[in-house]
Amino acid sequence: MGVAATVRGVPPGLSPPVPALIATIAAEPGAGPSALWGPEGRARLDGIVRTLCDAARAHETEVWLRPNVDSLVSDLPTILRLTRRHAEDSLRVFLEPTALLAPSMGPGVGDFLQRCAEAVLPLPSIAGVLLSNAGGAPVHRGMVGRRPLAAFARAAADLGRPIALLDEEVGVQRAWLGLD
Repeated sequence: MGVAATVRGVPPGLSPPVPALIATIAAEPGAGPSALWGPEGRARLDGIVRTLCDAARAHETEVWLRPNVDSLVSDLPTILRLTRRHAEDSLRVFLEPTALLAPSMGPGVGDFLQRCAEAVLPLPSIAGVLLSNAGGAPVHRGMVGRRPLAAFARAAADLGRPIALLDEEVGVQRAWLGLD
């Protein structure tokens, strides 16, 4: 089974200077993430990432990959593999940890966020973090509780990672996370 993919977020007619190419690699209908489990699928994903990095290099910028649960880069092992494999390329990751949550995670969300903070946040390729709650809500509204999100925010801040919040009640979100 092959992998067909499209890249969203890459504007047509790109011309320098561009701060970064921000991309989500989405599967074409009928070709989900399971198509990447074999060597052929992983090689195709590497080819897509390499093409993006080459385009970014040609425009003197870098790729900021935005993984999410509905994309071909949807889990921690894939993020770790791609960042290791493309360490010499211009690949960075703009991480929104709650975008990686599958509905089935339920009570395991805190553990997932802790593993994400321990395994992914320290990577030199992490360009920044977008903190939101499940479903793209501001951090203080949603199913994910304060403790795991605040712990993730502290870990990101301790590592000096830039932290972005949704543009809604930013002061409330900062206070809720303990970032003030």
